[in-house]
Parts: sequence; C-alpha cells; structure tokens
Amino acid sequence: GKWKFPDGSVLVKTIHQRRSNAMPRKLETQILHREDNSWRPYTYVWNDAGTDAELAPAGGLDLDLAVDPASPSPDRWRVHSRSACLLCHNPWVEARTTVFGVQSASPLAVDATQWSRLVQVAGMPISQLQHLRDQGLLALANKSDRAPAMPLVDPRDEAQTLDRRARSYLHVNCAHCHQFNAGGAANIALSHHVPLASTGTLGTRPTQGTFGITGARIISPGDPLGSVLYYRISKLGGGRMPRLGSVHVDVAGASMIHDWIANLTPQETVAPHPITPRLAASLASNSDNDRTAAITALTTTTRGALALLRWVADHPDPRLRAQVLAVTRPPPATEVRDLFERFLPPDQRVKRLGTVVDRGAILRLPANAEQGRTVFFNNPAAACKNCHRIGKQGETLGPDLSTIGKKYGAAQLLDQILEPSRLMDPKYVPYLMETAEGQILTGLLEKQTDAEVWIKDARNRIHKVPAEDIELLVRQRKSLMPELLLRDLTAQQVADLVAFLATLK
Repeated sequence: GKWKFPDGSVLVKTIHQRRSNAMPRKLETQILHREDNSWRPYTYVWNDAGTDAELAPAGGLDLDLAVDPASPSPDRWRVHSRSACLLCHNPWVEARTTVFGVQSASPLAVDATQWSRLVQVAGMPISQLQHLRDQGLLALANKSDRAPAMPLVDPRDEAQTLDRRARSYLHVNCAHCHQFNAGGAANIALSHHVPLASTGTLGTRPTQGTFGITGARIISPGDPLGSVLYYRISKLGGGRMPRLGSVHVDVAGASMIHDWIANLTPQETVAPHPITPRLAASLASNSDNDRTAAITALTTTTRGALALLRWVADHPDPRLRAQVLAVTRPPPATEVRDLFERFLPPDQRVKRLGTVVDRGAILRLPANAEQGRTVFFNNPAAACKNCHRIGKQGETLGPDLSTIGKKYGAAQLLDQILEPSRLMDPKYVPYLMETAEGQILTGLLEKQTDAEVWIKDARNRIHKVPAEDIELLVRQRKSLMPELLLRDLTAQQVADLVAFLATLK
C-alpha cells in the first residue's frame, strides 16, 4: 500500500564530517516538512561548535572544511540549492510510494521495502514497522497490509545474495530518477520491485552515449566491461552516476555491481577479456618498461581501461598506480582519463564547473567556437544534441538552435543554459498528466482536442490519451532541460560552447 503523512510531519537527515581526532562535525540538517499537503524542503547549516543551525539560502552555499588527512571528505562541502534538491526529490517518487499529489518535493526513502528491517528494542530484535505500529506512529489503512516479502538489504552484507544486494543498491542510489517519468534520460526502471527483465537494461543499447565501449549495452549480462551502467558508476567527470550529490566513486559498490553483472547469464557472445595472459604477466612484472607497455595498450580502449581499473583495485601496488597515472594524464581519450582521475589528489583533478557558477568569469574567457562545436555534438557531459538540432544534426525535443545566435547574445545564451526554467517558450513548457488509472506522464503538449491529448515525453515518444481518461493536466514550472546540466564541463568548455552558439545566425 501507499503511505500517507499528516500535515506537520517532518523527515530529517543530518550530515556529519568524520574527523580522526575529534567528534564528528555536524555540517547540515536536511528537512522535508509536510505543509498544506505538500512536502517543502529546507536545509539548516550548523555553526562550527555544533550548537546551533541557521536556514541556508535558497541558492545553497559552500562550506570550508578543516583539513583532516584521515578523512575522505573534500576540503569544501556543497550545501545544495533547493532547486538542486528537487532533481532527486521529484514528485514521481511519491507517486509510487505515497498518496500522490503534485508536490514541491518528495521523500526518497519512504518505502516499506526500505523500512522493513530489524531494530533493537530492549535488547531484542523486532521489525521496525511493527515497532512503529506499537508506538502509535504507524497505522494500517488495510488490515491485510503486511511487511513486504522481499525488503531491501544492506548491499555490504555478504550474507545476502549478490542479486538482492545489487538490486537494493540500484534502488537506493538510482531509482529516484530511473523510474517512469522521473527525469532519468535513459528509458530504464531500476526500482527494486521491477523484475530485472522488465528494467529495460538487459542487452539494451544506450541512447545517451556509449563512451567508446565497443558493443556497449546498459547492462551486458556476463560482461561488466561492456556495461555502461558499470562504467558510469566507476568514473568521475561527465556522464558519472549518480549525477548529483556524489563526488567520490563508491569503490566497494562499483566492485559489487561488476561481480553481479559478471554473474548474469549472457544473452550474446561476450567479448574476450582485454587482459590477456601476456598483458597480465607484463602488469605483474618488475620491469617498468613492460608495465608501461601493457598500460599503454590497455588504455587505448575504454574496455581495456575498465579492465585495468579492476586490475589496479585487485593488485594495490603503488608503483603500478603511479605508472597508470603517468600514462593516462595526457589521455588517449577523456573516457579513459575519467576512470583513473579518482587516484589523483583533489588539487590535481580537472577543475569542473560544479554547482556554483561565476558567469562573468566564463564570459571573460577567450573562447574557441570550433571547440564549442565539439562540445555540442560530441561531449557526453553536455549531451546537447540529444534534445536540440542544428541543421540536420541532433534531435527535436527542444528548440531548433540553427539560428539561435540571431536571438540571443553570449550572456543571454549562458543565462538560458544555466536557468532553462526562467524563461520558457510556451511551445516548450512541460505538462504533467495523471490518468484515471493513476498513470503519470510528463512532457510537452503536442496536441489537445476535446477527444484526446498528446504528450511528447523526454525520449521523444508520443503518448495519446483519450480526454475522458485524464484526471489531471497541469503546466509545470520546470523545463525538461535539467538545471546544472553543465556541472561536469570545465569553465573553458562552457565558454567555447557559448561562443559556438553565438555564431549560429
């Protein structure tokens, strides 16, 4: 069944910084408050003493962290803006888990499969759901409701099956976007309750880029090196997943997903492993020349680089890691460099735009329009051509940009890219539709008559719905073009992109 919260309900999460020689430091407390039948997001930032917290500005802010060599935390912490929060806390999460209404935000973890676990009460293990009922905090609308037969499990619990660990991991980290209509650009559904064969991932060719992986599939059963899902969670930079709120690779989680994919029954012939016995012998050799030759050979392809990444994880030799970095810093391809960037100290990594943008600094940079063309058509972090067309290249979901330079100057173009919802052409204002059967659709209003309504979704598919079957049809305030789209580009790449668009007249 679905959950229903009364007004005044509050969901709270506090984030701490681990410190080796002191108590953890409180950084921020994130709150979802139920007001007038909607969830409202707020974030409070703690003072250094951890004694009081103040409401963060709507646009977010950066916190300076005390340097602690024993902590994996970066030296700065980003408190995200409220609009950034909504990218994950989107209304389609609540459509699946709770009584639906058009929300300003949705809780992500309100799910019986996630709450169904044992907790210690008076020294005895008891079902958390039962404990909440005993305390009068949870009531069943239907007496037949019971705990789910297959709750989520801890992905780190090796006593659980690899399949349950992997599906729980994907549900918690990915399914808030990757479910029907929730904003993920790939047409996949990673919620725990969806049968694996129905997720749209197995043997499916990616529509959002292959990253140079030959024979790429979203998940290639038996072949993690051919699986874009494994690649995306193993890298930094453009195309990394999770897209927001994650600046480190979860090495243990990625390794677990690798093993899970490797254990799936292959649907087609699996490509030979790039690390042949000869290359393995060279990587294990004491000869610097042999190791460098093997590293160079493997990093000419994304498949080979993924295999090398796994080898380095399994063979923690500091000399080998140093040689890998030496070979990949002037990379044969960005796709390869992004895999090994996590081995670099933070101050030596690519300086990407992130979530705080200095527009004036970008506009002052000397720009190269030809390089901007490459960003538009070929850079997976920007993904411009997936929605926009220039001439005969690209897609038609968003406005045609063939002559966009006639309409806007460089500063206005940058504003449009950074804040796509601030000024939307009426033709491209998205709508949300709820059918009488509870199906939720969002997209552009292609056609509306007394008989039916056509909605074009983010994947350019047309949904034709009879008017009599429509329960709700409302305009949305957020563009289909996501905010923070350029966060994984460098400032120079953004300047080049804007310069290219400005030439289109």
